[in-house]
Amino acid sequence: MPIQYSDYAIWQRNWMEAGEQERQLSYWTGLLGNEHPVLSLPTDFFRDPEVEYKAAEYNVSFPDELDKNLRSFARSKNMTPFMVLLTAFQILLYRYTGQESIRIGIPNANRHREETAGIIGFFVNTQVFPTQISGSISFDDLLDQCKKITQGAQKHQDLPFDILVDALNLERSLGHNPLFQVMFNHLGHVGKKTHDIQGLEVSSLELDKGCAQFDLTLETQASYDGTLSATFRYAKGLFKFDTIRVFANPSISNLNNKVLVSRWGQGGRRLFWD
Repeated sequence: MPIQYSDYAIWQRNWMEAGEQERQLSYWTGLLGNEHPVLSLPTDFFRDPEVEYKAAEYNVSFPDELDKNLRSFARSKNMTPFMVLLTAFQILLYRYTGQESIRIGIPNANRHREETAGIIGFFVNTQVFPTQISGSISFDDLLDQCKKITQGAQKHQDLPFDILVDALNLERSLGHNPLFQVMFNHLGHVGKKTHDIQGLEVSSLELDKGCAQFDLTLETQASYDGTLSATFRYAKGLFKFDTIRVFANPSISNLNNKVLVSRWGQGGRRLFWD
């Protein structure tokens, strides 16, 4: 390989020392401001800050034409499917929390230099995408807001997340992650089809889901066969399976004359059937 991971680490350190850290830090602190709200998702169980919650998943398959239509709609808005899906997820979070300030963590591959394309190593950086939502804002305005923030994030993607957290001097809590509690990750048409890998026999293995890094993570993926799927990864100690099922399928809340309502209780907003 022409370079090693250590070379990238040296580059990054030199960038930061040459003033890039101050420039990017100024952007992110200005974007996030002085208020750092915690997203109050409606949990089923009280939060225990000393418990490391096991992760569980709920998978959603969409109609075959959705991926094609999504890409067509995104092109008509001069946007990417990622931006459209992120905007929709922000609206969903607004619906279930009622909070007008929504912050979502976004993993960034951080391989924007050509030399890093084939290097083995962890380059991923986490960014925070804030958005302001209200009942009067239009979907187009939310799309424009998301597009602007995404473009800004791409131009300021080198600042390590831990440096941002330290600079904001946040009051740390064992009960939630700093700056965001929900993550979104969109995987495009990446990798190779298994039957195109000559000389290899490929099979999939079910791995232990481990512990939940965040209260909730949404991962969407467009496959080569033209379908779009989504996985909601959640903390089992905070949410019941049926709660996530309804969260992922809002229309379910109106089935059989049942209405999904919310009340405030100790530890946050609670979902239940009435």
